Formats: sequence, structure tokens, C-alpha cells
Amino acid sequence: MKKNGLLLLLACMTRILYAQPGHQITTDQQHNRWMKQLSRQPLTGQQTMIAVRLLSDTQTVAPRPGCNVGFQAATRQAQLPQQQQALHSNGRHIPMPLILINNYLLRQDYYESLPAETARAFAALIRKTAFTHITQITGTAATALYGSRGANGVLLMELKLKEDLQQFMAIRQASVPAP
Repeated sequence: MKKNGLLLLLACMTRILYAQPGHQITTDQQHNRWMKQLSRQPLTGQQTMIAVRLLSDTQTVAPRPGCNVGFQAATRQAQLPQQQQALHSNGRHIPMPLILINNYLLRQDYYESLPAETARAFAALIRKTAFTHITQITGTAATALYGSRGANGVLLMELKLKEDLQQFMAIRQASVPAP
């Protein structure tokens, strides 16, 4: 019985930790440091960094299913909308660089945050898909080529298999709201 209680407590604690918002990049210095770290990583490390940043840029708190133990679980669930609103109203967030996969924009509208489900789907696909290379374009070259959307840099990701592009396009189309 003690063992089951301990496992339940650990499960609840991991759900609490998971519900905390991710670290968001809020200064140009942090963004530049992230871009430099990205360029130093091997291809798989770059994929992981991009996926994690994509998830943190959704600006949402995504909890796991609630832990139904005691009063604290209900309190945490009640506070969730307030936490999400606080993240959405935080205007000091530096957006992710523009991402193109085989010359297709990852997002339909660069200036809007991705819905949490779409960001999770893209992040999972970026982690598991094979890429031949990921090219960074920064500074005035990015702005000259892609306008204001390239102000935070551009990541050109080239897929190893062209068939994988269909999966990215399906997620992208599913994220477009119906008129």
C-alpha cells in the first residue's frame, strides 16, 4: 500500500512540474545566444533545439491530465486559465526564427502563435524526421531575403525524403482555421 501511495505522489508531482510554462526567450541577447548554440549542434541536436523552442513559443501552459488527489488538484486546475492569460499578455517575447521546410513556410501566419496541439505535432515531427541539413540565415541577409519575417533569422530545413513533406503540409493545413 505504501508503494502505491508513493507512486501516486510521484505521478502527481511530475504532472505539477510538467504544467509549468517553458522558458521563453525574452531578450535579443538570449535569442542570439540560442542561434549560436544552434549552429554548433550536430543535426539531431539542432532538430531537438528547434522542437523545444517551437513548443516554448506557443505561449501556453499545457498540463497533463489532472491529478485528482485533494484540494490542491482543483486549485491548480482553477489557476490554469489565469496562467495562460498571463503568458499571452507577456509582450516581451522574442519570436522564433522563420522556419522553411523544403522552401515551404512552417506557419501560415508568422505573426500568430501556433495552437498548442499544432506546435506539439510539428515538434514531434521535427524530432523524428530525417533532414539532410539545416541552414541558418541571420542579420541583414535574412531581412533582405524574407523581409520583416526574417528579422529574427531564418532556418532552412531540407528533408532527406520528399515524402515526409506531406506530413508537414497536412499538419499545416489542419491548423488553418475554417472561415
